[in-house]
Amino acid sequence: MAEEISPIALDAVTRIDAIFAVEREITGLSAAARHEVRRQRVAPLVKDLYDWMLAERARMSKHNPVAKAINYMLDGTGRWEAFTAFLDDGRLCLTNNAAERALRGIALGRKSWLFAGSERGGDRAAFMYTLIVTAKMNDIDPQAWMADVLARLPDLPVSRLPELLPWHWKSATQMGEDCCMIPVARLKVTLSDVAPQVLRRFDVPLKIKLNRLHDVIQAAMGWTDSHLYEFRAGGVGWGVPDPEYDYDDPLPASKTSLLDVLEDVGTKTIHYVYDFGDNWHHVVKVEKIDDAIPGAAYPRLVRAIGACPPEDVGGVPGYAEFLDAMTDPKHEEHDRMLEWYGGQFDPDEAEIGRILDNFERLAKKWAPKPRKPKAVPKPV
Repeated sequence: MAEEISPIALDAVTRIDAIFAVEREITGLSAAARHEVRRQRVAPLVKDLYDWMLAERARMSKHNPVAKAINYMLDGTGRWEAFTAFLDDGRLCLTNNAAERALRGIALGRKSWLFAGSERGGDRAAFMYTLIVTAKMNDIDPQAWMADVLARLPDLPVSRLPELLPWHWKSATQMGEDCCMIPVARLKVTLSDVAPQVLRRFDVPLKIKLNRLHDVIQAAMGWTDSHLYEFRAGGVGWGVPDPEYDYDDPLPASKTSLLDVLEDVGTKTIHYVYDFGDNWHHVVKVEKIDDAIPGAAYPRLVRAIGACPPEDVGGVPGYAEFLDAMTDPKHEEHDRMLEWYGGQFDPDEAEIGRILDNFERLAKKWAPKPRKPKAVPKPV
């Protein structure tokens, strides 16, 4: 036989249901609109509920179950203030149902947390769960976001780390609906015939003009852009034409893109020569073509190995002699080379920080400028 419901408890439920009835009407409205409706219609209901509970509690024994429930709300520990906080802030919900739904996954998987292995393992699980839920709260796919963060994090300057936060990452992807469809080429640039190896791997837009690709290679390698250059593929050259010298002049690099070379020549290997005196030969290989990473800035460094030789060192033979002299304090040219270079030289130091700074500078320089609004003609 079911227990008889207390008339006082039933009256309390009826009063609370009246408050929820108004809340159901304003679901989906703006915070300001909800606050105004609550001020006019809900606040009086809440005050009546408070006065009614005080009056009923005074007439009941402190051992009465309903009295205990009322005391729980009005015992001076701040529960009533916490309950009525929604009246002063239209953003707050009357219930904590949303929070409980968010915790449902943890509650269902509570037995799995016993297999974390240790307190440290539990901390890591909580850390990962926080990342996943934060991504969901910002309406982004946690797996896609975390994959992008792990791919970009090693090469991103500290000053740009906020770009990886879920709320910023979401904004970056919304900069344009077709941003993911921009094709990007992964290039491996190797300086020929030098030891230790000098290699750079980076991503650039597939349609980048060759004169800009020259700037990227200069920034990646560490050259100072103090000499002429030329790209070569399939018997054709692209560089900076000399208006006073037409014979066998290279085609203008500023009018040809990387995509043009790949399609017209039909090759994925391009040769880049810098400084026709020292004759630094670089082999540029297109390793893959893919869509751009949402929110990523290009050029984007992937890997860097080895230091760039000093400018005007005398090409490959001169660089070998330079290394011999610099690494041997007893070498007859050691002091002169040390003075000429201006300090110690580490052939294994790629100076990744410098490359990232240079790439960031180029990305900002080439970023599309916002269009100015057209002037509205004044009426005559």
